[in-house]
Amino acid sequence: ASSSTSVHVGSSILQASKLDVDKMRNTFRFLLGQLSQVRPEYELVEYDKMVLLDQAVLHKLYTYQILVKEHYNNMEYSKVCLATLNFMTALSSSYLHLCKDRLYCDGS
Repeated sequence: ASSSTSVHVGSSILQASKLDVDKMRNTFRFLLGQLSQVRPEYELVEYDKMVLLDQAVLHKLYTYQILVKEHYNNMEYSKVCLATLNFMTALSSSYLHLCKDRLYCDGS
């Protein structure tokens, strides 16, 4: 596998890349904002007692981790980027959206 190829760069590609980076930045900002509220006395929830939605996203995270490790081992760095972007997009559009509803509606 080659780690370098020619890449055509134009304003449309740069604009699309900027939008992708902004999506990831916003996702990380939300996640870090939620983590900043965790206190030392916080108790972890066992997997069996998690909401089904949380269990599902942990499974997706596990499969993402396996995929990315495989791409790194094969030196397929562009596939790492695409897999990461796809995972972050799916995380933001579904899981985090539902978590925001749960957070704001339930207050927990």
